Amino acid sequence: VSSVPSFPLLLSSLCPPKTKAEREKEKGKEKERKILFHLLNKLTCNGGNIQESFPLSPLPSLENLSLQGCVFVKYQEFSETVNSLSERLKVVDFSFNVGLTDKILSLLVSKCNESLEKIIARKCKSIKTVNIFGCKNLQEICFSDCIALEKVKLLEVDSLKKADFDWCTGIREMDVNAPNLEVMHTEGCSFFVPNISSQRLSRLSLLSSPSLSLCLSSLSSLSFTKCTLTSDQIQTTISSSPLLHSLSLNTIKNLPSLSLSHPSLSSLHLHSITSLSSLSLSLPLLSFSAKWCAKLLQKELVKLLDSFPDLTALSLEGLPKWKNFEYNFKSLQYFALSAMINLSSVSISSSPLVSLSLMNLRVLQSVKVGCRGLKVLEMSSSKKFKKLELDGYRRVTAEVMNAISFLCPYLEEISFRNCTFYDQNSIICCPFSKTMKFFSCSLKMRKKRKGGGGKEEEREEKE
Repeated sequence: VSSVPSFPLLLSSLCPPKTKAEREKEKGKEKERKILFHLLNKLTCNGGNIQESFPLSPLPSLENLSLQGCVFVKYQEFSETVNSLSERLKVVDFSFNVGLTDKILSLLVSKCNESLEKIIARKCKSIKTVNIFGCKNLQEICFSDCIALEKVKLLEVDSLKKADFDWCTGIREMDVNAPNLEVMHTEGCSFFVPNISSQRLSRLSLLSSPSLSLCLSSLSSLSFTKCTLTSDQIQTTISSSPLLHSLSLNTIKNLPSLSLSHPSLSSLHLHSITSLSSLSLSLPLLSFSAKWCAKLLQKELVKLLDSFPDLTALSLEGLPKWKNFEYNFKSLQYFALSAMINLSSVSISSSPLVSLSLMNLRVLQSVKVGCRGLKVLEMSSSKKFKKLELDGYRRVTAEVMNAISFLCPYLEEISFRNCTFYDQNSIICCPFSKTMKFFSCSLKMRKKRKGGGGKEEEREEKE
C-alpha cells in the first residue's frame, strides 16, 4: 500500500524554500513596519476583532487611539493590546464596544494614568462601573448611553472639566471629586442622588433628580427636565448657587405656581409646564421664555413684565388662550412669538428693539411695531395678515420695503408714523398697491457734491 504524504509535507513540496534575497527583502519590510509603528501618532481600528486587527508591535509615539465598534472577545486579548500602547496616549475612543468591561477600562486607565486627557465610551453596554482615580491630566470623559452603568467614582481628577453621563439610566450611585469640573451632563439618569464636589461647576443638566447633594458655589447654568419638584425645592436649590445666571425648567409635573428669588438669576426658561398658572419672581431678569405653558394667562405675564423694566429678550410660544398682545417695553431688544393659534393682533413698542420674530401665527391680522432701528424681521406668510404699522423707524429704504413685500405678500394696508425715509425710491418703488398712510414722516435725500479733490461726495439733506 502506497503511503499518502502528510499535509505539511505536501505543502512544503508545493511551496519551494525562499531564496536568501527573498528572506532579506522580508526582513527589510519588517524593519520598515517597526519604524512605522514606532513613529505612529494616531491609530484607528474601527469595527474589527481586536485580536485580528490591532498590531501588537510596540507603539511608543501613539497619542490618539480609536477602537469604535471593535470586539473584545477575551480579557487576555486586550491586555496584550494595552501592553503595546504608549504611555503617552492622550485620547481613546471605545464607543459602541459590546465587550468593553470594567476590568478592561481599569487596565487602560492604570497603564496610561499620567497621560490620558480624554476618554470616550458611548453606548458601551457591558460597563457597570466607572472608577477613575488620580488621572491628573484627564480633562473630558463621555459615557453617554451606557445603559448597564450603575456606579461612578471620579476621585482626585483635578484637571477634569467636562463629564457626560446622559441617558445612563441604570446609575444608582455617583461620587465626583473634581475641583475644576465646569460642565456635568446627567439627563435621563433617574433614581440616584449625585454627590458632586467642584469649585468651578458652571453648567449642570439634571433629569428626574429631585434629591440633590451638590456643591454648587460656582454654578452658573442649571437645567431640570421631567422632575417632580415644588416651587420651594427649586428655590432651595438655586439659593445654594450664588453665581447662577440661567435656569431652565422643562416638563415639570404638577407645578401650578412658581415663586423664585435670586440676586443674579437673569435668564429663565419655562418649557411644557402645563399646570403653571401663577408666577412670582424677584430676579434681575433680562431674558425670559415661556413655551407650551397652556395655563399661563396674559394678565400673569403682564404683571411679570411690569416687574422687569430692564428685560432685553422675551420669547413666547404655544400659549393657546392669548388672542392679542399689547405692551410698551423700555429695554427689549429681542422679541419672538410663535405657534399661538388664537393670536390675532400684536402691538409692541421698544426703542432699542433690533429683532422681531412672528412665526406660525395662523390667525394674525395686524401688527404695530414702535422702534428706532429694527434690523431683523422674521414672519411666516399668512393670508389673514392684512395690516402693518411702523412707528418711529429711522431708516426706511427701498430694501426695507421690498423685504416687507416679500414677507407679507397679502398685506393690504401699511402705515408709517414718525418714520424717516431715505430717497424717493423707498416710496415711489413701493410694492403696495392698495393703501399707504403717512403721519409726521420725513424724507432724506442724498445729493452728490464735488469735494476739494474733485471727487464726488454724498451728503444727506433733510427735507
